[in-house]
Amino acid sequence: MSRNSDIIIELARELGFKYNEDFKTVFGYHNGYLVTINNLGIFKPFTVNIAVKKDDDVPILDDIRNIIQYNQFVKRCDSHRFRLTFLLKTKYKLSGHRKLHLAVKDFIEELTVKLKELGYRNCCQSCGSSETYSSFITDSNTSLCPTCFNAVSSYLISNKKLRAPQKDNQLSGYLGAFAGAVLGAALILLFSYLGYFYYSVFGLAMAFLTVKGYELFSGVINKKTILFCCLIMIFIIHFTNRLDWAFSVADYYETDLFSAFRSISYLIQDEYISLSYYLGDLAKLYFFAALGALPVISKALNSHTKPRRDFQLKLLDPDISNEQDSAESV
Repeated sequence: MSRNSDIIIELARELGFKYNEDFKTVFGYHNGYLVTINNLGIFKPFTVNIAVKKDDDVPILDDIRNIIQYNQFVKRCDSHRFRLTFLLKTKYKLSGHRKLHLAVKDFIEELTVKLKELGYRNCCQSCGSSETYSSFITDSNTSLCPTCFNAVSSYLISNKKLRAPQKDNQLSGYLGAFAGAVLGAALILLFSYLGYFYYSVFGLAMAFLTVKGYELFSGVINKKTILFCCLIMIFIIHFTNRLDWAFSVADYYETDLFSAFRSISYLIQDEYISLSYYLGDLAKLYFFAALGALPVISKALNSHTKPRRDFQLKLLDPDISNEQDSAESV
């Protein structure tokens, strides 16, 4: 277990809460309110979530403003139906965490005490029912009653938002990646032929089309397939740059494209083509391709290597000491 996880577990213990490793969320009851704390990565601001109602109605924003207006620890509060999300200014650091834990604990104590004084009660964030679970559905943490939890789960399943593991069709994926790279190369050649000075920026398009081509035709992205996509791009970019120069040579010497393509190496060797210009064009294409590939690859890997799971954490009133929290898969 990482040092960061140990510190978060320590925070949960100090609050008398539980900690869920999968969603990096601390959750529990305090003064009769179900409180969840998430966004617990290093150097990220905490968010504290609570769902409350007053006279069976949603929270009154003026009440919430009065609670936090003099609190230097809260950056802002967002509300959606019965749920309140407080974004805290302090970011998590491995050093000085004890002082931060104390500040979070004091804020939760102050918040729940003032909510109780104003007559707010704990409730489901969706319908306002007093019977609540802490439910973690597709990486979002919510306070739901059993009825709303089942409704949300059914909705997600019926809309296929919970994706089952897909079979990797590598051959189709390779063809899709190759087709995407060729389409990107065509864009580069087209805009170069039209005299567009910054045609190399279409290396971004090639990277996107190559990775998305594999993902579209295969359905699965992993490190092995990413390596294949990178090799395809390296080869296609080299070929594209050479072909682009071949068009110029064919036009200048009034010869056919095939002969011009074959003569590129000899023309560079005899210094009819400047090596620095040739390599400069190649370097720009590689640079923009890498620039476009990094975010696309990162997003694709995250979506395919981190499966989306549904499970529910049921929290019981802390006064009921003979029962334990339970977790069940959906």
